Amino acid sequence: MGKQTATRSREIMTLILAALALSNPRPAPADLKIVADAPIFLDSLQVKIEGGKDVRYTTDGTEPTARSPRYSGPITLKDTAKVTAASFGNGKAAPVSESFSKVLPWAAAKPRRSEPGVALLRFAGEFSSVRDFYGTRRPPAEAVQTFGLPEKGTTATGLVYEAFLDVDETAVYSFWLGSSEGSRLFIEGQMVIDNDGTSGHARKQGFAPLAKGLHSVRLEWFNRSGTPVLDLRMGLPGKDGQPIPQNKLMRTPIRQRPGGGS
Repeated sequence: MGKQTATRSREIMTLILAALALSNPRPAPADLKIVADAPIFLDSLQVKIEGGKDVRYTTDGTEPTARSPRYSGPITLKDTAKVTAASFGNGKAAPVSESFSKVLPWAAAKPRRSEPGVALLRFAGEFSSVRDFYGTRRPPAEAVQTFGLPEKGTTATGLVYEAFLDVDETAVYSFWLGSSEGSRLFIEGQMVIDNDGTSGHARKQGFAPLAKGLHSVRLEWFNRSGTPVLDLRMGLPGKDGQPIPQNKLMRTPIRQRPGGGS
């Protein structure tokens, strides 16, 4: 009987504590945001905390206390860190966190030969994903100059663009990819943006740390029906992206087939 009473008492106490937690929830973060130009960096990164009152923060992932440093201006990170912030202005609010990673730049490629332009591969079919291209026979490459859509043949079609991007300086770069249906961007074999699927027009952003020089780029895209859209832009973090200039694109020389085709 005593054991049953003790068990019942613990159950009642658990219910009481749960009710107290529901009636006195921890305050919301009060629009507290941790922002930076990019989630990765090479040397240093400025991180800002927006919103909240009497904001305290840590950079080691631990939860801030009233004794943690008070935020008064941008935080300079020199190493990988998890920044956690909490507002103490009207009672401590639930903390927010963001992680930032110090990385090494991806080494530049060294193609044996290259020429100006982009190689374009066309795949015919009603695709639901760019992954549907894989396992199909590789079509012959066409010589084009940019990542722009061709004037014809953009319905029930998949396109793959292959090129080398000439980067002027070692830095972290932002890329934006918008498409009518599915698309993906790979740089040096690493997926930078996954915008695949058939959910309609969408624009996504990704980041890549690139050393000065040439870098292999693969852009995959498909459109089943409707108005085709493909928009790839590039820029430094914190700045507006711009279309990649034609003079920054190189390709592996395309072999000419007998009869003049490629």
